[in-house]
Amino acid sequence: MRWLLHTLICLCAVPFAAMAIDLAPVKINGLDKKLEAHVRSAIALPEDTGKTLQITEGRLSYYMGSLDALVEDSLEPMGFYDVRVDSRLVRNGDAAQIIIDIDLGEPVRVRQSNLRVDGPGANDRII
Repeated sequence: MRWLLHTLICLCAVPFAAMAIDLAPVKINGLDKKLEAHVRSAIALPEDTGKTLQITEGRLSYYMGSLDALVEDSLEPMGFYDVRVDSRLVRNGDAAQIIIDIDLGEPVRVRQSNLRVDGPGANDRII
């Protein structure tokens, strides 16, 4: 009876192993090296080593669904709030590569600031 259970478990695992695809490193277009490195670190999968990795279809689908938002969120601290992102998955048999095209738009720039301290610390020179 145990051998039957063991055989069934092994047979059920085979289709799931076959569903994994080879994902090449993400290609990012439209950014300089510094911003590209920043975005790449924000969107990296935990097991991403910069080389081809194996990923399941389900995990890839989930990743693709959140990718544009991850890119946009990673660029906001750099002053880019009007980013346009176009990500796509290019398949070649059991291999795939994600290509991301980014249009940064105009960065937000602070033209003038006015800082005022009220209350007990208003006359403190250190503040």
